[in-house]
Amino acid sequence: MGSHRSTNKKLEEAGRFIAGAAANKELLESLDKEVEEAAIFGVDKEEFKAQQFERETLMDLNLFEENIDVFSLFKDLQTQWRYLSGVTKVIPTGLDYASVLAYLDRFYKKDEADLIFRDITIMEAAYLGAKNDSQN
Repeated sequence: MGSHRSTNKKLEEAGRFIAGAAANKELLESLDKEVEEAAIFGVDKEEFKAQQFERETLMDLNLFEENIDVFSLFKDLQTQWRYLSGVTKVIPTGLDYASVLAYLDRFYKKDEADLIFRDITIMEAAYLGAKNDSQN
């Protein structure tokens, strides 16, 4: 039971990271030199910086091995958010479960899909909490 809770905490931490709540300004600034060096070889600066930032932050997150696939899948699902549009802002309300479940049904066996879906909802809740905190 204890390891399940620690896995949930790691998934919550990863969800907050994807929401941008864990952005580290010092790390971004430290990447500037690497970005300029990569640009000499024709690398897109913004894309390179984003990839390097993610790599460094993932190392800091220290995800459990069993969370890496779910983390990657959750990142891939970032196009599947539902939003509530207000007068002054747009707020994510949750993932489009029909799309998520269709994806899981296509690529995973039922038992595995059920576990992955549970993990995705843990990350989703942490993501939404972090987004809500950053907008207030």
